[in-house]
Amino acid sequence: MSAALAIPPDAAQARPNHFPLEVSEYQRIVARLENMTGITMGADKRTLVHSRLQRRIRALALPGFRDYCDLLERPEGQVEQTHFVNALTTNLTSFFRESHHFKHFVEEAVQPMLPELKSGRKLRIWSSGCSTGEEPFCIAMMLLSVFPQAFDRNARILATDIDSSVLRTAFNGEYSQERMKGVPDPLLQKFFAAGGSEDAPGYRVNDEVRRLIAFRKLNLNASSWPMRGKFDMIFCRNTLIYFDDDRQSRILKRYRDIMKPGGHLYLGHSERLSGPAEKSFKRVGTTIFQAV
Repeated sequence: MSAALAIPPDAAQARPNHFPLEVSEYQRIVARLENMTGITMGADKRTLVHSRLQRRIRALALPGFRDYCDLLERPEGQVEQTHFVNALTTNLTSFFRESHHFKHFVEEAVQPMLPELKSGRKLRIWSSGCSTGEEPFCIAMMLLSVFPQAFDRNARILATDIDSSVLRTAFNGEYSQERMKGVPDPLLQKFFAAGGSEDAPGYRVNDEVRRLIAFRKLNLNASSWPMRGKFDMIFCRNTLIYFDDDRQSRILKRYRDIMKPGGHLYLGHSERLSGPAEKSFKRVGTTIFQAV
């Protein structure tokens, strides 16, 4: 902690556990979040923002939200900007969430390609809001179930998220027993090993699954994306909902630009196509679209 943020121990003990969040401070916070990530938040998120950032204020021993906003705007607040984004991004996910997507992925997207894939055709899949890793691990397990030679035959999965803390969880690939409830027993036995501790048992994804996936930090709202090749499938589920209509439209257009013709796009249950993308994809299932 820098000298500018240090406070005497007795002052720290006297600090309140609750810090009020004024409207003007909330407006500064959501404006900064939108500027950094493109994520928009309405007035209904004020309680959520208050709860999550209050922890950061305590951790930094700051007097309140105004001082926290000031810190984010100063050069010495650059490290805190990562904590700020991590705190405010929502990462609710689970194994095999919206299971119809994985059924379509196997039966309609991968299996028709198997002859080409076995002959060495490249397969590229992107999980573009991977959160704590359940989605890309599900993709990998389903792929291996029908194409065990996937890794040796040049199949790869890119998994990205803006939140560095959830990416660490995803990279580690360890989950509690509670988190494993959605995994069918055959897949659990085939693709996971015992993990955790005696007090908190869990499971760890095995290396066969892990080696298919590259985890990277990426802001979908960035001016450019580093990927150069094109994807056969893109999963973007419950991610677009955090952007306004204009940003959603731009991201969907960029998805189409980076997809192969005939590739599949999987969206979340509350998401829809908008803008030019409506003419670039055709609907082939419930929140499943194919590039045309």
